Amino acid sequence: DQAAAGISLSIWSRATGGHVPARLVDQELSKHTDDAHTATELGIAEGVRLLAEGDPAGAAERLRMAASVVAGAGLRQEYVAPVQPWLASALRTQAEGCSPFARRERTALARQARHAAHRGLRLARHYRNNLPHALRELALAEMMLAREGTARRLIDKSLAVATKQGASHEYLLSLAARARMGAAAGWDSAEEDAGAAQVATAEVGPDPAAWIEPDTPTLSLVDRFTGLLESARTIAA
Repeated sequence: DQAAAGISLSIWSRATGGHVPARLVDQELSKHTDDAHTATELGIAEGVRLLAEGDPAGAAERLRMAASVVAGAGLRQEYVAPVQPWLASALRTQAEGCSPFARRERTALARQARHAAHRGLRLARHYRNNLPHALRELALAEMMLAREGTARRLIDKSLAVATKQGASHEYLLSLAARARMGAAAGWDSAEEDAGAAQVATAEVGPDPAAWIEPDTPTLSLVDRFTGLLESARTIAA
Protein backbone atom coordinates (compact mmCIF):
# COMPACT_ATOMS: atom_id res chain seq x y z
CA ASP A 1 0.00 0.00 0.00
CA GLN A 2 2.00 2.95 -1.32
CA ALA A 3 -0.16 5.58 0.36
CA ALA A 4 0.22 3.93 3.77
CA ALA A 5 3.96 3.58 3.19
CA GLY A 6 4.28 7.28 2.37
CA ILE A 7 2.30 8.36 5.43
CA SER A 8 4.29 6.02 7.69
CA LEU A 9 7.65 7.22 6.38
CA SER A 10 6.62 10.84 6.85
CA ILE A 11 5.63 10.20 10.47
CA TRP A 12 8.76 8.11 11.08
CA SER A 13 11.04 10.81 9.67
CA ARG A 14 9.47 13.65 11.68
CA ALA A 15 9.21 11.63 14.89
CA THR A 16 12.92 10.79 14.83
CA GLY A 17 14.23 14.11 13.56
CA GLY A 18 15.02 12.72 10.12
CA HIS A 19 16.60 9.44 11.19
CA VAL A 20 14.72 7.24 8.74
CA PRO A 21 16.52 4.77 6.42
CA ALA A 22 17.26 6.49 3.11
CA ARG A 23 16.81 3.21 1.27
CA LEU A 24 13.18 2.91 2.31
CA VAL A 25 12.36 6.48 1.30
CA ASP A 26 14.21 6.12 -2.04
CA GLN A 27 12.33 2.89 -2.70
CA GLU A 28 8.98 4.67 -2.46
CA LEU A 29 10.14 7.82 -4.29
CA SER A 30 11.26 5.69 -7.24
CA LYS A 31 7.65 4.57 -7.82
CA HIS A 32 6.62 8.06 -9.05
CA THR A 33 3.10 8.08 -7.65
CA ASP A 34 0.38 10.25 -9.20
CA ASP A 35 -1.35 10.58 -5.83
CA ALA A 36 -0.68 14.11 -4.54
CA HIS A 37 -1.13 13.18 -0.89
CA THR A 38 1.35 10.29 -1.05
CA ALA A 39 3.87 12.37 -3.02
CA THR A 40 3.63 15.12 -0.42
CA GLU A 41 4.16 12.74 2.50
CA LEU A 42 7.22 11.26 0.79
CA GLY A 43 8.54 14.77 0.08
CA ILE A 44 8.26 15.62 3.78
CA ALA A 45 9.97 12.37 4.77
CA GLU A 46 12.88 12.99 2.41
CA GLY A 47 13.15 16.70 3.21
CA VAL A 48 13.38 16.11 6.96
CA ARG A 49 15.86 13.26 6.38
CA LEU A 50 18.11 15.48 4.24
CA LEU A 51 17.95 18.24 6.84
CA ALA A 52 19.11 15.77 9.50
CA GLU A 53 21.99 14.72 7.22
CA GLY A 54 23.23 18.31 7.05
CA ASP A 55 21.93 19.08 3.55
CA PRO A 56 19.52 22.00 4.06
CA ALA A 57 19.73 23.04 0.39
CA GLY A 58 18.68 19.56 -0.72
CA ALA A 59 15.97 19.51 1.93
CA ALA A 60 14.63 22.88 0.76
CA GLU A 61 14.54 21.69 -2.85
CA ARG A 62 12.62 18.52 -1.93
CA LEU A 63 10.17 20.45 0.27
CA ARG A 64 9.61 23.05 -2.47
CA MET A 65 8.65 20.18 -4.76
CA ALA A 66 6.21 18.95 -2.12
CA ALA A 67 4.79 22.48 -1.77
CA SER A 68 4.34 22.63 -5.55
CA VAL A 69 2.40 19.35 -5.48
CA VAL A 70 0.20 20.71 -2.69
CA ALA A 71 -0.51 23.93 -4.60
CA GLY A 72 -1.16 22.10 -7.86
CA ALA A 73 -3.65 19.72 -6.26
CA GLY A 74 -5.27 22.42 -4.12
CA LEU A 75 -4.72 20.40 -0.95
CA ARG A 76 -5.55 22.00 2.38
CA GLN A 77 -5.51 19.49 5.21
CA GLU A 78 -3.54 18.26 8.22
CA TYR A 79 -1.49 15.90 6.06
CA VAL A 80 0.10 18.74 4.07
CA ALA A 81 0.22 21.37 6.84
CA PRO A 82 3.82 20.45 7.89
CA VAL A 83 5.29 21.22 4.45
CA GLN A 84 5.75 24.99 4.81
CA PRO A 85 7.06 24.97 8.42
CA TRP A 86 9.65 22.35 7.46
CA LEU A 87 10.54 24.32 4.33
CA ALA A 88 11.09 27.33 6.60
CA SER A 89 13.34 25.17 8.81
CA ALA A 90 15.42 24.10 5.80
CA LEU A 91 15.77 27.64 4.41
CA ARG A 92 16.60 29.11 7.81
CA THR A 93 19.24 26.41 8.43
CA GLN A 94 20.67 27.11 4.98
CA ALA A 95 20.84 30.82 5.82
CA GLU A 96 22.59 30.12 9.10
CA GLY A 97 25.25 28.18 7.23
CA CYS A 98 26.12 31.08 4.91
CA SER A 99 29.48 32.75 5.14
CA PRO A 100 29.42 35.90 7.29
CA PHE A 101 30.60 37.74 4.18
CA ALA A 102 27.64 36.51 2.07
CA ARG A 103 25.18 38.97 3.59
CA ARG A 104 23.01 39.24 0.48
CA GLU A 105 22.55 35.47 0.20
CA ARG A 106 21.91 35.12 3.91
CA THR A 107 19.27 37.87 3.88
CA ALA A 108 17.57 36.42 0.79
CA LEU A 109 17.33 32.98 2.38
CA ALA A 110 16.04 34.44 5.66
CA ARG A 111 13.31 36.28 3.74
CA GLN A 112 12.36 33.07 1.94
CA ALA A 113 12.22 31.30 5.31
CA ARG A 114 9.98 34.05 6.68
CA HIS A 115 7.67 33.73 3.67
CA ALA A 116 7.43 29.95 4.09
CA ALA A 117 6.80 30.32 7.82
CA HIS A 118 4.02 32.85 7.15
CA ARG A 119 2.36 30.43 4.72
CA GLY A 120 2.77 27.60 7.20
CA LEU A 121 1.29 29.73 9.97
CA ARG A 122 -1.88 30.44 7.98
CA LEU A 123 -2.61 26.72 7.62
CA ALA A 124 -1.40 25.90 11.13
CA ARG A 125 -4.11 28.14 12.57
CA HIS A 126 -6.59 25.53 11.33
CA TYR A 127 -4.39 22.46 11.98
CA ARG A 128 -2.89 23.60 15.26
CA ASN A 129 -0.61 20.61 15.77
CA ASN A 130 1.83 22.52 13.53
CA LEU A 131 1.43 25.90 15.23
CA PRO A 132 4.42 25.81 17.65
CA HIS A 133 6.75 24.87 14.78
CA ALA A 134 5.44 27.57 12.42
CA LEU A 135 5.64 30.26 15.11
CA ARG A 136 9.18 29.19 16.07
CA GLU A 137 10.46 29.34 12.50
CA LEU A 138 8.83 32.70 11.90
CA ALA A 139 10.45 34.01 15.09
CA LEU A 140 13.89 32.76 14.03
CA ALA A 141 13.53 34.27 10.55
CA GLU A 142 12.44 37.62 11.98
CA MET A 143 15.41 37.57 14.36
CA MET A 144 17.78 37.00 11.44
CA LEU A 145 16.21 40.00 9.72
CA ALA A 146 16.86 42.21 12.78
CA ARG A 147 13.22 42.39 13.90
CA GLU A 148 13.97 41.56 17.52
CA GLY A 149 10.71 42.72 19.10
CA THR A 150 8.57 40.74 16.67
CA ALA A 151 10.80 37.71 17.07
CA ARG A 152 10.49 37.81 20.86
CA ARG A 153 6.68 37.98 20.73
CA LEU A 154 6.50 35.08 18.27
CA ILE A 155 8.83 32.75 20.18
CA ASP A 156 6.98 33.48 23.42
CA LYS A 157 3.72 32.62 21.66
CA SER A 158 5.24 29.38 20.33
CA LEU A 159 6.13 28.38 23.88
CA ALA A 160 2.67 29.32 25.16
CA VAL A 161 0.92 27.27 22.46
CA ALA A 162 3.19 24.28 23.03
CA THR A 163 2.44 24.46 26.76
CA LYS A 164 -1.30 24.61 26.13
CA GLN A 165 -1.10 21.63 23.76
CA GLY A 166 1.10 19.59 26.07
CA ALA A 167 3.58 19.36 23.19
CA SER A 168 6.68 18.83 25.32
CA HIS A 169 9.10 18.23 22.45
CA GLU A 170 7.94 21.34 20.56
CA TYR A 171 8.25 23.30 23.81
CA LEU A 172 11.83 22.09 24.21
CA LEU A 173 12.74 23.10 20.65
CA SER A 174 11.20 26.55 21.10
CA LEU A 175 12.91 27.01 24.47
CA ALA A 176 16.27 26.17 22.91
CA ALA A 177 15.52 28.59 20.06
CA ARG A 178 14.67 31.37 22.53
CA ALA A 179 17.93 30.67 24.38
CA ARG A 180 19.91 31.06 21.15
CA MET A 181 18.09 34.23 20.21
CA GLY A 182 18.46 35.64 23.71
CA ALA A 183 22.18 34.91 23.85
CA ALA A 184 22.68 36.86 20.62
CA ALA A 185 20.48 39.77 21.67
CA GLY A 186 21.47 39.92 25.34
CA TRP A 187 18.06 39.04 26.78
CA ASP A 188 17.96 38.58 30.55
CA SER A 189 16.25 35.18 30.20
CA ALA A 190 18.88 33.71 27.87
CA GLU A 191 21.01 31.96 30.48
CA GLU A 192 17.97 30.61 32.32
CA ASP A 193 16.42 29.34 29.05
CA ALA A 194 19.66 27.61 28.05
CA GLY A 195 19.90 25.88 31.41
CA ALA A 196 16.26 24.77 31.34
CA ALA A 197 16.61 23.45 27.79
CA GLN A 198 19.74 21.51 28.75
CA VAL A 199 18.01 19.91 31.74
CA ALA A 200 14.94 19.02 29.69
CA THR A 201 17.06 17.51 26.92
CA ALA A 202 18.91 15.36 29.46
CA GLU A 203 15.58 14.14 30.85
CA VAL A 204 14.05 13.05 27.54
CA GLY A 205 17.30 12.05 25.84
CA PRO A 206 18.61 13.55 22.60
CA ASP A 207 17.85 10.42 20.55
CA PRO A 208 14.11 9.66 20.06
CA ALA A 209 15.01 6.00 19.47
CA ALA A 210 16.22 5.85 23.08
CA TRP A 211 12.68 6.58 24.30
CA ILE A 212 11.52 3.09 23.21
CA GLU A 213 11.43 0.45 25.92
CA PRO A 214 13.89 -2.43 25.25
CA ASP A 215 11.14 -5.04 24.80
CA THR A 216 8.96 -2.88 22.55
CA PRO A 217 8.77 -3.94 18.87
CA THR A 218 10.42 -1.27 16.72
CA LEU A 219 9.91 0.02 13.20
CA SER A 220 12.62 -2.35 11.94
CA LEU A 221 9.74 -4.83 11.72
CA VAL A 222 8.44 -2.79 8.79
CA ASP A 223 11.54 -3.65 6.78
CA ARG A 224 11.19 -7.36 7.57
CA PHE A 225 7.51 -7.29 6.62
CA THR A 226 8.35 -5.68 3.27
CA GLY A 227 10.88 -8.45 2.59
CA LEU A 228 8.28 -11.05 3.47
CA LEU A 229 5.77 -9.52 1.05
CA GLU A 230 8.32 -9.44 -1.78
CA SER A 231 9.20 -13.10 -1.21
CA ALA A 232 5.52 -14.04 -1.10
CA ARG A 233 4.85 -12.28 -4.41
CA THR A 234 7.76 -14.12 -6.02
CA ILE A 235 6.51 -17.49 -4.77
CA ALA A 236 2.93 -16.73 -5.84
CA ALA A 237 4.07 -15.68 -9.30
